[in-house]
Amino acid sequence: MASCGIASAQDSAPTTGAVATTVDATAPTMMLASVTLNGRLLPGDYLLARRAGTFLVRVKDLAAWRMRPPTGTTMMIDGDAFVALSALGGVAAAFDEPNQALLLTVSPEAFEATSVAPASAVAAPSDNMLAAFLNYDISAEYAGKARLGAFVEAGLSDDWGVVSNSMLLGNGTVYGRATRLDSYYLRDDPINLTRLVIGDGVTDARDWTRQIRFGGVRFGTEFALQPSLLTFPTPSLAGSAAVPDEMLPVIGPLTCVP
Repeated sequence: MASCGIASAQDSAPTTGAVATTVDATAPTMMLASVTLNGRLLPGDYLLARRAGTFLVRVKDLAAWRMRPPTGTTMMIDGDAFVALSALGGVAAAFDEPNQALLLTVSPEAFEATSVAPASAVAAPSDNMLAAFLNYDISAEYAGKARLGAFVEAGLSDDWGVVSNSMLLGNGTVYGRATRLDSYYLRDDPINLTRLVIGDGVTDARDWTRQIRFGGVRFGTEFALQPSLLTFPTPSLAGSAAVPDEMLPVIGPLTCVP
């Protein structure tokens, strides 16, 4: 008579030549899954790691999601740096097994801050070189007598500044055939927004007085050296959003259809 039974590990000895396999329970399981961030489905699938019920994501994927970089220890898997979601503050994760989807609820503090502001860095001047210039304006007329006149301005510049001189030439000038107008040395400092003038100059126009020509030394602030610099208060806007926003500028008329 034949008999049937279940053999246990104590009843049977290992077969000669068999190889025993040990499974590491702490080894992560790799998978591809979709990711939903604060209710928004992210495009594509992402490589995830699962170990002991904890999900790990790649650090570079966190950067693509504009989340703050991890401060804890990362794990290297196949050349990629992974970090556990449990190590990130303000992140709640749930996994949808049937759809193979990772659902993330992330607080606004876990995202990188977005700042929109005009450039505050002062533009540095380019390298200077020795240069010279000559400007002239010639006029001639005849009304019973020929008159010839010219306005001439010449200058020399280098990294030390500009030396310039202007004058009127011709037989139609009031003070003779040559009249000096302006002679000055000028040096601008775009980094510190200052200007130094030695020689002939003119004051700024004010509401209560006219401009005055003078000879001497003038040193002061010159905001025109940085055209992009704003010298008046500007509004500051701040806020937070749980979902990364997208801004779509609309130019032109906007038609609303009910």
